[in-house]
Amino acid sequence: MRVVGSLLILTSLTTGSVSSARFSADGVRVFPSATLATAQPRNGAPAYSWLRVYFYSSATAADRARVSSPRDLTRTNWSAVLQLTIDRAGTVWQIDLSLPGHTCTIAASDDEARNVLQMFQFDGMRVRFKGQGSHVCDMRSLKIPNQMFEWDVDLDVPVADIAP
Repeated sequence: MRVVGSLLILTSLTTGSVSSARFSADGVRVFPSATLATAQPRNGAPAYSWLRVYFYSSATAADRARVSSPRDLTRTNWSAVLQLTIDRAGTVWQIDLSLPGHTCTIAASDDEARNVLQMFQFDGMRVRFKGQGSHVCDMRSLKIPNQMFEWDVDLDVPVADIAP
């Protein structure tokens, strides 16, 4: 299984279709060109899974050569991560967006998730979604100014299963 997972990651980095992807948070802007999508059970919530899409500014041959397991690239220098909490029926219940130094829940319910992702398809092996929007993240509890998160993404990529 380890070899299969590694091959899925290599495929994802070399053939993942990112028609467009743009993210920003508090003035930090990223325009990634490579992706890696993973799925795993959500800790403490057996009816849900995490679908994570890691965006990279590039995926060089050296990056791909260092891959020995699906978890390797999730620990590397990503430029953005979208984490979707989905149930067994494929409903998205929460979406978190991270850029280096910035993280926010941009959709805290299934209704909000439908506004974040205007189109979403996931069959367990491949994910396709489109979404565009913005969200002001309330940071008062951290005693820092609120941050504006923006996204514009259109992708169709294979998903690697990295269950423990």
